[in-house]
This record gives sequence, structure tokens and C-alpha cells, in this order.
Amino acid sequence: MKKLYEKNLLTFALILIGVYVVGMSALENLPNPLFAAVGAAGGSVLLLIWLKSHHLLAEAGLCRGKLPWVWYIPLVIITLGNLWNGFQYPPDPLDVALFTVKMLGVGFLEELIFRSFLFGAMKKDSLKWAVIVSSLTFGVGHIVNLLNGSGMDFTENLVQIVCAAAIGFAYVMVFLRSGSLWPCILSHGIFNSLSQFQRPGAPGTELIVRAVLCLIAIGYGVALHKKKKSA
Repeated sequence: MKKLYEKNLLTFALILIGVYVVGMSALENLPNPLFAAVGAAGGSVLLLIWLKSHHLLAEAGLCRGKLPWVWYIPLVIITLGNLWNGFQYPPDPLDVALFTVKMLGVGFLEELIFRSFLFGAMKKDSLKWAVIVSSLTFGVGHIVNLLNGSGMDFTENLVQIVCAAAIGFAYVMVFLRSGSLWPCILSHGIFNSLSQFQRPGAPGTELIVRAVLCLIAIGYGVALHKKKKSA
């Protein structure tokens, strides 16, 4: 793996994307949610150990960020997006714990794969296309929620894909501007985890919330882009 990482980071990233999508889709379709939680957490630990053993933590973005704290305020707002309609507590504490562990693992893995590896490989040739591809593939990757029997209909999944692409753009700009992947990892994992506490809104409300979330994410990403250019 180390030789492939050093020789062709793009191929390394694409292989990991394939393994991740197939593996997590298979685990999600198992009847016990424990498997998906263990798979996401276990994969995160293994990848972290591999990066540390090869002294690649800083190169992968697992380091202290350089962005002033005030620039993280919009990221916090985005992170809390799933609570904009209100809060409700799920009835089963075990399900809450397993879902949270899974989502934190998913956030860690997806940020490393899409933001660190894929974006990192492509930006050497074209920063513009690296940002576009990293954002869009992150969004389109959520089509697995339609394929794995999550209960979403096509419209709901399409909204999720568009919103994920917008948030992916914000995340890649945070990573590019700060040099650290940790803010993206934490925001991604917490955002996903909070979805289980989301109170259903009135008809049409969810679409409005997602539209506003997209606008904030895109505006935040553009602001970071301009800040980087002026720095």
C-alpha cells in the first residue's frame, strides 16, 4: 500500500473509494447495525494506524489547522443543520450509540478518502478540477443510500446528493485554507450523527432547510476561496 500511495495517489484513492463503497453498502444491508458500526470504526482505526506507522499523519491533513477560529463559525452552523427543524430523542439508546459510532467512523473515512487522498492527488495537476471532482464525487457517493434500501425515495436522495456536494465544497475549502482535515472530520461525523435526532418538519420544510444549507455551504466555500487568494 505504501508503494502505491507514493507512486500513484490517485489510483490509491480510487481503490479505497471502491472498497469503502462496496464494504459499507454490504455492512449496511446486514440485519444487525452492530456490523456497520464496527466496520466503520474498525476501518478508521486501521487507516489511522497505517498513516501513523508510515509517518503520513501531517501529509494526510491530520494536524493542527492554520485558520483563525472565527472562520469556523459557519462550519458550526452547517454541522448543526440536521437540528434546524427541531430535536427529538430516538427511543433506543443502543441504536443511538451504534449509529453515532458508525457516523463518526464514516466521517473520518470519507474525509480522508475524498478530501485528503482524492483531492490531494488531483490538486497537483489542477486545483480547480480537484475541488470540483472532490465535491461532486462526495455528493454522488450518497446515491448508495438509494441503493441500499435506506427508505429514501428518488427526490429525497437527489436533494441529499446536491446538499452533500455543496457541503463537500465547503469542506474541501476548509481543508485547503486551514491545512487540517480535523475540522472537516468532526463536522462531517457530528452532522451525520445528529440526523438521528432530527424532528420531521412540515411538508416542504425539509427542502427549504436543505436549500438554505446548500446556500450557506457554497457561500462559505466561496468566502474561504477568496480569503485564500488574498492571504
